Amino acid sequence: MGTMKDLKIQNIIRTFFGKHFSEPLQLKFQWWMLNAAPDDEAGQAMEALWEESPAVYSGQTLSDLQRLREAIGDTTAAKQRPLWQRYLLRGAAAAVLVILSAAGTYYITKEYLLGRPDGQDFVQLTVPNGETRELLLDDQTLVTINAGSTLVYPRRFPSGTRTVFLTGEANFRVHKDASRPFIVKTQYFSVQALGTFFGVNAYATDDIHQAILQEGKVKVSLHGQYGEAVGSSYILYPDQSLEYSKTGGHVHIDKQVDAGRLLSWSQGYLVFRKADFSQILESIERRYGVRILCDNISKMNGSYYVKFRPTESLHDVLDVLNNLSTHFRYKQVGDTVYIYPI
Repeated sequence: MGTMKDLKIQNIIRTFFGKHFSEPLQLKFQWWMLNAAPDDEAGQAMEALWEESPAVYSGQTLSDLQRLREAIGDTTAAKQRPLWQRYLLRGAAAAVLVILSAAGTYYITKEYLLGRPDGQDFVQLTVPNGETRELLLDDQTLVTINAGSTLVYPRRFPSGTRTVFLTGEANFRVHKDASRPFIVKTQYFSVQALGTFFGVNAYATDDIHQAILQEGKVKVSLHGQYGEAVGSSYILYPDQSLEYSKTGGHVHIDKQVDAGRLLSWSQGYLVFRKADFSQILESIERRYGVRILCDNISKMNGSYYVKFRPTESLHDVLDVLNNLSTHFRYKQVGDTVYIYPI
C-alpha cells in the first residue's frame, strides 16, 4: 500500500497522461520527470503506476529507451536496468516517448529557465518524422524545422536577448536587431547571431553536431554535456561550417563548403557529404517517416556524397544508394524497411 504522497503523485501522472494539456504545461511536467531519479518519489510513483498497466512492450520501446539514455548522458544504465526493464514490460512505452521528446533540451533549458522572467511562457514544438515545419517567431525570425526535431522558444522575447533551444535540425533566417543577439542553444554548443542565415544540426543520436553559415557572421560557443561553459568559441563566416564530435570532443572547421547546398533540406532536398550509411538511414527515417532495420550494417562501409531531389520517393532513394557502393536488397512491410547487404 503506497503512502498518501505516492498516491497523490500517481494521480498527477494519471491526469497528465489522460488529458491533452497546453505545450508549456507539458514541457514543465517533462522537466519535472527528467529531474527525478528512479529512486525518488516520482520514480517510485511511476513504477507503481506502470505495474498496474497492461503489458505494452516492443523492440521499438527498447530502442527509444536507449536513445533517451544517450540523449541525457546516462552513465548508470547498467545499475538501473532491472528497474527500467520492469517499467518497459508493464506499459512504459508512452511515458518513455514523452520523456524522450524533452531529453535533448532538458540540460540546455534548465539553467536558463530557472532565471527566466516571471510570467514568460515557453512553447515546445516537436516535428514528427516525415514532416517539416516553418515557424515565425515573435521577433519575425523565420525558422524551418526538420523532421524529428524539437524547438523550445518563448512566446515573446524579453528585452536584451533572444534565446531558443534546439534538439535536431533547423535553419534560421534571423531578423536583424543589434540590441538583442539571437542565440540557438543545443546540448553541446550555442550559436549567436545578430542578423544572418544559418543552420544547426544537433540530433541527440548523432555524434557530429554541426553549425553551417550561409549569410552574415555567427559565433559558436562550446559547452559541456550538462550546459557548463568550456571557454572555447569560434567565428564563422559565409560558406563555413563547424563540426563538433560529442564523443571525442574534437572541433573541425571547414572554410570552403557550399552552405546553400547543405541547407537545402528545407526545400525538400536530402544532401549527404562525407556521410556514413547509418547517418543516411537515420535521415531517411526522419524524412519519410519509416523505420529502417539493416542486417549486418558493418558491411555498408564508406563515405557518401549524394543529393536527392524533393520529388524522389523512398524507393528512388534506396535504389540510388544501392548502386553507389556496397549492394543490398531491401523490402518494405508497412512503415518498416528491411535492408540486407549482399
